Formats: sequence, structure tokens, C-alpha cells
Amino acid sequence: MESVEKTIKVIFEECKERHHSQGYWINERIAAVAKHVIEEYDGDILEIGAGHGITTEKFLKHGRVVIVIDPFEDGYDYYPEGTENHKNTKPFIYPFEDFQRNCAGYSNLMLIKQCSQHMEVVKVNPEHKIVFAFVDGLQVTVEDVYHDLVLVESLGVKVISVDDCFSLGNPNRAKIVQGAVDKFVRKYNYKLVDTNEAYPEVRECYLIRKDK
Repeated sequence: MESVEKTIKVIFEECKERHHSQGYWINERIAAVAKHVIEEYDGDILEIGAGHGITTEKFLKHGRVVIVIDPFEDGYDYYPEGTENHKNTKPFIYPFEDFQRNCAGYSNLMLIKQCSQHMEVVKVNPEHKIVFAFVDGLQVTVEDVYHDLVLVESLGVKVISVDDCFSLGNPNRAKIVQGAVDKFVRKYNYKLVDTNEAYPEVRECYLIRKDK
């Protein structure tokens, strides 16, 4: 797994100066890491929470099966009651039509249109070996995020990317995700790649399964 960690840091270094200009936004970074992982470990991709399908489409370009779990239901841009930004809570809409348009024409998409929180076990075709997962379900509690990470772990995934682990304008959301990630790495055999101090402009984190 050392090569994966080195690759992550190389990609981060490339994006460091260009993050807010023309290159390596979050979906490009995650897709670049995913490409390295699926090539090294010969497997497919799982995405929990696809929204408009922007990152999904980049995954699909890699040519491997991409399994998407998302109910595509409207929700809320959530700030907990009692926090400074609670008054800014507003509805958001993830039109399924946008996802369909962005991911049209790809035969390697496998869509599970339901909420991950209602799934005790991720039911996927056993012929698909999932080696990379992206968790971005906009869950609103530590336990919700932790539930998704445990689902991913049950598939033996090699590398997990989790969105919103670090605060870029939403510290309450980051606190929830960090709480789930901390709980997860204490119990399961994964290492959190230390990137936030060197790359504060990056909001997602990466968890690498430790070799047994």
C-alpha cells in the first residue's frame, strides 16, 4: 500500500498550486487516485452518494465497473440546530436527470437506487471485486457516516475516499465526518493518510487498508 500513499501525495502536490484555478478539483483528484488503485489491484469502484454524477462520470472513463448507491432524493444542506449557520439551512435538489445525462452512454455503470442507511449489507454481484470506494452521502450524524464506512469495509475495499473530512467552509460537517473516520480507524484495519496539514485546500481524506 506504500505505492498508493505515495501516489496520493504526488497527486496532491500537483494540485497544490492549481486547486483554485484550472486543475485538480476534488472530483479530478479522487478519480486520479481511483485510477491508480484499480490498476494496481485489478478491481472496480463503489460510490455512495453520486449527486449530479460529475465524479461518477470520471470514474466511468476508467473502464471498470462503477457501482453507485444513491436514492436520488431531495434533502437539506444541513447545519445542526444551535450552530452559527443553522439559519442558512436550505433545501438542495439532486435531479436524477442530471445524473443520467452526465453518465449517459456508459455500459459499465451499475446503479443501486436506494439509501445506503437502509442496507445492512451491500448487495453486489460477487464477480465484482471492489478495490476503491468514494463515500459522499451527505449524512447528518457520525453514526450515519460510520455506517457507510462499515458497509465499504465489509467488501474488503483497499482504499476509501471520504468527502468533507476537513473544513472548507463547513466546520460542522467536517466535525461529523472526522468523528466517524476516527471511530472507524480505531476499530478497523485502515490507516488515515496524513494530508491535511500539508494540503489544507483539500477537503477529502483517504483511508488505506493495512496489509495483514
